[in-house]
Order: sequence, then structure tokens, then C-alpha cells
Amino acid sequence: QLQQLIRLPGQQYDEESGLYYNRHRYYDPLQGRYITQDPIGLEGGWNQYVYASIHPTYSIDPLGLIDKPAPVFNRELNSDAYYLAVNNCYSYALNRYGNPGSRIFGGGGLQPGELSGKEFSKLTCSSIFEASKNDGAKDLDNGSCPSGYHKAQLFIRPHNFIGMGGDYHWYRQDANGEWSDKQGVGAIRFRGKDPLPPIDYPEKCGTICLPN
Repeated sequence: QLQQLIRLPGQQYDEESGLYYNRHRYYDPLQGRYITQDPIGLEGGWNQYVYASIHPTYSIDPLGLIDKPAPVFNRELNSDAYYLAVNNCYSYALNRYGNPGSRIFGGGGLQPGELSGKEFSKLTCSSIFEASKNDGAKDLDNGSCPSGYHKAQLFIRPHNFIGMGGDYHWYRQDANGEWSDKQGVGAIRFRGKDPLPPIDYPEKCGTICLPN
């Protein structure tokens, strides 16, 4: 009889105890938390038993030490044809792979709300922000994002803007505090610390926190 001992990323099932082993700590699936304290104590936060900042859907903690860090700008990905084909501005902002495209619709990626099954219904700031919250996004708290999240900016191009179709675009803030983006199947682009809005997306919706 084949046994599958692998659980959440990095976890291994311990049959004797019924717990999941994360290298540095044991995780209790019934409680949804670690049973041993964070090795760095309160420096890791007030809750010393939490798994992946209470966001196991969006974050991972394979060693029992810290959840997935903020995204890192990597120009070398521009030489990866598959990466370019399956990621658009939103999946890039989320720092996760999107879905493949098709011969009819072209490049792949993700749409706001697609992960939750509740996609945006209108090309408006409020509709797209609401859909991104369905995917796990959060509002800023005093100008900052909570642990396990990074900043992203949303821009919109209205229908018939200088003869162009309506669209949206995202920038994301990387771990070094600087910004980058990826438009459609195009290359990822470095935007610096204070990026200018894209010239063909005149409506700036604001900043929101996306899960790492």
C-alpha cells in the first residue's frame, strides 16, 4: 500500500504523533498551527505558533521559520519564453505563475478575481480592487502592508482612450523597495523607486497589498 507522507509545502507526516514535521517545528493540522514556539520568539510576531502568517492559501513556510518573502526583480526571466507567455501584469504582480493562453486569445496570465472564482465585472477601480481582495489582497494599514504582503499599484485605461480599447495594468513593489511590471506577454520592466504612471493608462486607482 502506497502512503503519501507529504502535506503542505515542506511538511512530512509523522504517523506516530499524527503531526506534520517542518524541519524546525511540528504543525498540528487539527489546530491549524504549530505546537512549538517560533525559534526567534517575539521577533517573529506576537503569535509564536501561527503558520505562514495565517495565510496558508497564499504563503508557505517549509522550514517552520518564515513565510514566503516579497517578490524579487529578476531580469533573467526575460529569457524564459514560457514565463513570458503565461504571465501578464496581474499574475506578475501576484508573484505567481498564470495560466497558459490560447491560439485565439494569445498570451496567458491571470485576471483579478480568477483565483477565487469571482472575477471583476466592470473596468473600474472599485470592481478590480474588489476582485483582487477576493484573491486575498488587503488595504494598506497606515501606508504599509502586513507581513506576507507587498504593495501593488493599479491603473486603468478607459474604453476609447485615444482610439484604444479599455484595459488595466499593475505595478508591483519588490523586496528592495523598487517597482517593476510586466505587460501582457512582454518583458518584465524595472520602474525604480518612484515610477511614473504608464502614459496610456491615465487613471491611477491607488495602492493595495497583494499576498507574496
